[in-house]
Amino acid sequence: MTPNASDEAINAAAAVLRRVYSTGEPCAPISDTFPGQTPPTAYAIQEVNTRKWLAEGRRLLGRKIGLTSKAVQEQLGVDQPDYGMLFADMEVNDGAEADMSRLVQPKIEAEIALVLERDLDSHCSSMADVIAATAYALPALEIVDSRIRNWEISIVDTIADNASSGLFVLGRTARKLDKLYSLTASNPITTWILSMESLPPSSLNNSGRSIIWRAVLRVCVKRQNFIEEKSDE
Repeated sequence: MTPNASDEAINAAAAVLRRVYSTGEPCAPISDTFPGQTPPTAYAIQEVNTRKWLAEGRRLLGRKIGLTSKAVQEQLGVDQPDYGMLFADMEVNDGAEADMSRLVQPKIEAEIALVLERDLDSHCSSMADVIAATAYALPALEIVDSRIRNWEISIVDTIADNASSGLFVLGRTARKLDKLYSLTASNPITTWILSMESLPPSSLNNSGRSIIWRAVLRVCVKRQNFIEEKSDE
């Protein structure tokens, strides 16, 4: 699917979200200010800000995958996970104090970070490809945040707002995948955060894993396409 909004509207929505980073004042829902938008448009808004931040020198470290919980998906009226960018300057060292002035209305969530020893290319199409590329898993904390007033978010709002990303902390104890809840599949790229909200070990069955893996494969293809586009510019 392609964005259903003009470039002018997409750029305007992206600017509204960027302004919150500067002022600390949350904005009205993007879905209200720019009604009728769809997830593809929301990703286009996210991409505008990603490109701008990369041009300003920020370094992309990995991806966050969210909305892996069926309950949260139902709450937002979606049937698939979403994803956002993890920049190097979003990392808080284990044991350090987070700079709360960078956040608007933070919450904290327990996560699992997967570190890849090599990137996946746009031809990745199976669980085996991702398993083979994954070096190890780390315990992590994500300080989620929303630039949207009072967390009044729809799927469009959270995607546009970099999947409600804030900061993250990586633990120091690495685990191979076969030591991670006996999972033979977990995910991401370079350093990705996999949201585990409402996904205790007992629920990580084949069905749950397949949802997560589909998200990982979808994201690695999208990200590779973006990198290729950048290299052609």
